[in-house]
Amino acid sequence: MPIRKINSRAIGTNVILAEDIDANAVTTAEIQDTAVTPAKLKLTDAFDFANDLKASGGIVENYQAATLSGSTLNLDFDKGNNFYYTLGSNITGVSLSNVPVPDDDPTSGDGTAFYFSLKLHQPATGTLYSINWPNSGSHVFRWTGGTVNAPSVTSLNGAHDLFGFYTHDGGATIYSFTLGQDLKT
Repeated sequence: MPIRKINSRAIGTNVILAEDIDANAVTTAEIQDTAVTPAKLKLTDAFDFANDLKASGGIVENYQAATLSGSTLNLDFDKGNNFYYTLGSNITGVSLSNVPVPDDDPTSGDGTAFYFSLKLHQPATGTLYSINWPNSGSHVFRWTGGTVNAPSVTSLNGAHDLFGFYTHDGGATIYSFTLGQDLKT
C-alpha cells in the first residue's frame, strides 16, 4: 500500500523531512532493483549529502571519451569524471567545462574538492603524438615541482598513460599526477 501521509501531512513537494523518517526505516529489501530511476526521481541537480555517503560493493563512475575541437582536448564534467582519448593528432590545449564550483572558501576546510582522471592512448601503429598541458589561463595544471615539469606522454605505439587531477577552486588550479605510463592492455 503506498504511503500517502507522513506525520499527518499529505505527501507533496518538500514535505518529507529527515526528522519524519526513523533511522533504518527504509531498507534496500523494501526497494526493488528497478523501482528508483533518475527519470522517476526527476533529478535536476546532484544529491547533496550532509554526512558520509556509504556504499557497499564500490562506487561505479562513468568512463567517457574526451572530445577534440581543433587541437584542444575537451573534458565535460557533466558527462563524468573519468576520461579516455586515443591520440590522433598533437594536443595543444585542454578545455574543462562544467567543473564543480566551490561551495565556500577552500581554506576554511569547507569547500568542494573534485578529482578526475584521463587515460591517453597512443595509436597501435603509425605516428606518435604529444600533449601540451596548460600552464596559464583559466585552468592551470600544476605538476610536481611546478608547471614546467609536465610529463610527456609515452612515445611508444600502443602505450596507455594514466593521469589523475585534483582541484578545490573550481578548476583554477589543477594539481596533476602521473598515475602510470606505458601501461599495456
